[in-house]
Amino acid sequence: MVDWNRGAREFDGKFSKDEVGTIGETFKRISSENEELARRLIRSELKEREAV
Repeated sequence: MVDWNRGAREFDGKFSKDEVGTIGETFKRISSENEELARRLIRSELKEREAV
């Protein structure tokens, strides 16, 4: 999470199977979903500008 705060958006490592690992894996998933939503928003905004 420290690396993410510094701008890293790729998480290659695996977390352990304990509670902390579950939090880490959830953070990775949410971060990935957020990146995808940001890309969709940009595409949508570009299409909207082109339509005007």
